[in-house]
Formats: sequence, structure tokens, C-alpha cells
Amino acid sequence: MANRLRAIFAVFAIAAGALAACSEELEPLETEPRPIRAFVVSDVASEQTRRYSGVIEATDTSALSFSAPGTVIEVSANVGDDVDEGDILARLDPAPFELDLEAAEADLARARADLELQRTELSRQRTLFARDWISAAALQQHEAAYAAASSGVDYAASRVSVAQRNLNN
Repeated sequence: MANRLRAIFAVFAIAAGALAACSEELEPLETEPRPIRAFVVSDVASEQTRRYSGVIEATDTSALSFSAPGTVIEVSANVGDDVDEGDILARLDPAPFELDLEAAEADLARARADLELQRTELSRQRTLFARDWISAAALQQHEAAYAAASSGVDYAASRVSVAQRNLNN
């Protein structure tokens, strides 16, 4: 009950304070107008020079390389030149490529000679096997040697093709 009386007393006190505040009329405050700052808008960039450090790079660049290694002997394009697809930009020294082609052709000739030797040897071994003078295992070894020699010719021929492509490009 004491709490209830305290609450009622608090409500009356707040109401009395609010009524007392309403009776008083406030006088308007006199204030001076605020001063303004006037300025002219102009293009500041035209009056100042700004300097920045940095590097300027093209947005459209291509890293170039050759499909085969070598020494560059001629450069046909300069920085900033417009180039089209297929234009020759530089030339490599052809001498190493010519030597590679000669070596590949020599390897191909050697592989062909080895294949012919293995063909002759296999023919002899088949004759001997037909007469039961050698075993089947010995004949199989010669057949495998012939197959290896045939693969050697294919490999040497592909090396010649690669060497020709490197020389012509």
C-alpha cells in the first residue's frame, strides 16, 4: 500500500510541474544573421600543373615468342608500329635449324639402313626357323628387333618434319 501511495504522489508531482511550465511565456531570442562566404567557382586544373611519378604502359600489349629457340638477326617492327596478323616481326638465324635438319635427315638414313638390315636378318631367321635350326624365342627376338627398327624410322621421319617446320617458320 505504501508503494501505491508513493506512485500516486509521483504522478501528482509530475502533473504539477507540467502545469507550472505551461504558464510561463518565453520571449523570442534576438539573433544576428550569420555572415556568408562568397567565392567564385573556376577551373582549378587550368591554373595548376600537377606532376605524378609512374610508368605509362599500353593497355593492349602482347608478349611475343618464337616457337623455336634461336638468335634474332633481324627485327622488322618498331615500338608503336601497327601490325597485322601474319606480319613478320623478326627473323631468327637459320643456320642452327639447317644443321638440325641435316642431322635429322642423317638419322633417318641411318634408321632406314638399320631397318633394311633387320628385314634381311629376320628373313634369314625365318628360313632357319622353318628348318628347325633355331627356336621360336630366337625368331621372336629378331621380329622384335625388326619392329624396333621400323619404329626408329618413324621417329626419325618425324624429327625431319619438325626440323623442316622449324627452318621454314
